[in-house]
Amino acid sequence: MKLIALNCNNCGAKLKVGESAKFVTCKHCETQLAIHHEEGSAFTELVEATKRVEERTEELAGQVEELAGQNERLLLQNELEDLDREWERERAKLMTRGSDGHLSVPTQRQALFLGFFSATLVVLMLFAAFNGTKLHDLFWLGAVAMLAIGLFRAHQVNERALVYRRALAAHEAARNSLIDELSALRERLQPKRKKKKVTT
Repeated sequence: MKLIALNCNNCGAKLKVGESAKFVTCKHCETQLAIHHEEGSAFTELVEATKRVEERTEELAGQVEELAGQNERLLLQNELEDLDREWERERAKLMTRGSDGHLSVPTQRQALFLGFFSATLVVLMLFAAFNGTKLHDLFWLGAVAMLAIGLFRAHQVNERALVYRRALAAHEAARNSLIDELSALRERLQPKRKKKKVTT
């Protein structure tokens, strides 16, 4: 086995070690040394210093990972806030405005009410006609127009209610997905708590 000449980092004594050796103990001062091989040369370093460097490197790697996780969390939180703002804008467009100017969520119940009102109007007109009540032709024309407008409006409200429900479901699915990602990230970032030993 080929030997290489090195010096002890602690006392400076000359050492001869195998070329593939990783550690050596100095015979003069009994210091444990780590042997580093780099590009055809070798040098020694105190094992304690090596351990400190490794510990510090590990600590820095942990801090980098934690910062990356915090950055990812902030990005997800921003994405969640953007999603909520976008939904508020879309929701405002999908709302229906009442005669008093008040905005309300479109529902199929509103559409049913409009349809029921229009149908009731037709029933009343037919009832009046069958009872022999003479009604002017313009009345019939107006009633038919009101019926058509009522049914058309009921159809519009129903369509808007369906669009609103689909948009709300899509928003909630996207929001829940982001919340799940945030929860998983929080769990991953939580420091591992050391279990306390129970003594009896």
